Amino acid sequence: MLANGAQSVSLVELFILLLILIFIFSFTGTQEIHTVSKISVQKQQTITVPCLYVQKYANYPKYMSSGGVWIFSHYVSHSRMSVVDNQAENVFTATLREAEVRDSGTYWCAVTVSGSDPHAHLYLQVTEGIIDSIPEWLRVSSQTVSGYEGGNVTIRCRGASHWCRIRGSCVGRDGGSLERTAVMCDDADALRVTLWQLKTEDSGWYYCSNEDSQMPVHVTVMEALDITQFTTNPSESTPPLSADRRLLWLLILGAMLPIITVCGAVMLIKARNKRST
Repeated sequence: MLANGAQSVSLVELFILLLILIFIFSFTGTQEIHTVSKISVQKQQTITVPCLYVQKYANYPKYMSSGGVWIFSHYVSHSRMSVVDNQAENVFTATLREAEVRDSGTYWCAVTVSGSDPHAHLYLQVTEGIIDSIPEWLRVSSQTVSGYEGGNVTIRCRGASHWCRIRGSCVGRDGGSLERTAVMCDDADALRVTLWQLKTEDSGWYYCSNEDSQMPVHVTVMEALDITQFTTNPSESTPPLSADRRLLWLLILGAMLPIITVCGAVMLIKARNKRST
């Protein structure tokens, strides 16, 4: 009896230890990798997932894995998934093309390092239905928008209640604050977001969200066009059109002056001859 009891206690302890290890490995590095928590898309849609990381991981390989538990997840290697690393912005993106229902599940943004890879998870839901007909489903016309410094950009998020910056603050129907950002409710299920007086540091990843999921949107702010580059050097330029016209008129007047003088003299002589007769 004692031996069996001791064995059962050992199994319980082993199970608890395994749970602790799973918990530790699942949450290791989650504060260093950031992404959204859930994305819902329609079948055959292409979706891009941003994975933001801290600077120290810039030169390390990045990848996506899938599986409900991190330590049992497997590397995603099929041809419809591509990963692109942007070290300048400390973010890598995973793009899934032509999403299928069977692609639904938990995914992990991860960085290959020595020891346990830092990671963050999200859930992808792919549906057969037409999400445009479901008001509560999030959708945007495009995951990318762009504008120039000093200008404005507007994003329309259907089915959204908030607009947030990844690793930043939020603004929405119930308030919140995000610098130089205004939100308006177009109708019951649409949020119109305007970023105004854009600055280059506004570039980055944002998301529309509701109570259930998020939809990532990348904003690119380009430098304002320098109009001086289209202006020729004054020392090398030709005279302006108005100066050419003035010179032309002076030449015409100069050529006509002798004729006018002669005609005037003839008319004066004729007038004197008439008075004398």
